[in-house]
Amino acid sequence: MKWVNRIFFAVGLACLVGTVAAVGPGTIADAAVHLGAWFWPLAAVNLLWYAADARGWARVLGPSGRSPGMAGRLIWATVAGEAVNNATPLMNLGGEPVKGLLLRGRVPADTVVASLVVDNTIRYLATFVFLAIGLGLSLGMLDLEPRVRGGLAVAFAAIAVLVGLAFGLQARGLLGRALDLGRRLGIRPGAIERHRPAADRIDAAIGGFYRGRRVDFAASMAWHLASRSIATVDAAVLLTLMGCPVGILQALLIQTVSVLLNLVFAFIPLQIGAAEGGHLVLFQALGMDPATGVAFSLVRRVRGLLWIGVGLLVGMAMSRGRAADAA
Repeated sequence: MKWVNRIFFAVGLACLVGTVAAVGPGTIADAAVHLGAWFWPLAAVNLLWYAADARGWARVLGPSGRSPGMAGRLIWATVAGEAVNNATPLMNLGGEPVKGLLLRGRVPADTVVASLVVDNTIRYLATFVFLAIGLGLSLGMLDLEPRVRGGLAVAFAAIAVLVGLAFGLQARGLLGRALDLGRRLGIRPGAIERHRPAADRIDAAIGGFYRGRRVDFAASMAWHLASRSIATVDAAVLLTLMGCPVGILQALLIQTVSVLLNLVFAFIPLQIGAAEGGHLVLFQALGMDPATGVAFSLVRRVRGLLWIGVGLLVGMAMSRGRAADAA
C-alpha cells in the first residue's frame, strides 16, 4: 500500500504547488510575515488541546487514569500518538497503538485497548457535535455561496454516518465481530480463537462503560469539546496576528472547515494540498484575502510538523524509559 500513499502524496503536493502558484508565493509570504515572533508562543497552544484531549482519555480510563504521575504521561502519550496519527494516512488511527504501548506496564492491556476504542469514539462524537454547532451557526448567519454550503453539508453527512457506524458496531461487540469477519476471510481458526477471550473482555468493558459510566462519558465529551474550542480561539488569534482580524463566528467556520478537511482527506499524508486548497476556497467565499487563507494553512502546517517532530522524540524517549524500567 506504500505506493498508493505515495501517489496520494504526489497528487496532494502537486495541488499545493498549484495553489501557491495561483495565489502567488510573494503574497502568501507577506501574509505570513505579519505573524513574526508570535509563531513560537502560538506553537505552544497545541499543548493545551493535547492536554484537554488527554483529560478526556483519563476520564475513560477511570481510576487508572488518576494514578500518581499518570496525568503527565497521558499528555505526552497523546502528543506522541497524535504525531503518528498526523503523519500517517490511516484515518487518524495509526497512533492509537503507540498510545497504548506507552501505557504498557502501568495499566492492564484490556483496559488500555477498551479505553482507546471508547475515547476515539467519544472524540469523533465531540467532533460531530462541534461540526454541527459550527456549521449550524455559520450556515444560518453567514452569507455563503451555494457550492460552499452544499460541500459542507455533504462532508458533515459523511461524518455523521461514520460516527453512527462506530457506535452501532461497538454496541454489537466490535472486536468479536472483527474476529468473526477474520474467520470468514480465511484466517486460521486457531489464531482467531486464541484472541477470542481478550476480545470478549474488551467488548464487555466497552459496553459496560456506555451503560454504567454516563458521568465519565459526559466529562470526556466536555474535555474533547474544550480541545476543539481552544483550536477555534487559536484560529481567531492567529489570523488577527497575521493582520486579518476575524470575529468568533468566522473563526468557528474556519476551524470547522479545517476539521472537515482533515477528516475527509485523511487518506492523504498530512492532508497536503487539500488543506491549502480548501482554505483558499473558503476565504474567497467569505470575501477575505485568499492568500491569507493559504498562509494560515501553511503556518498551521509548519506548526503541525514541529509537533510531529516533538511527538516522535517524546515517543522514543518514553519507550526507552519504559524499557529501562522493565530491565
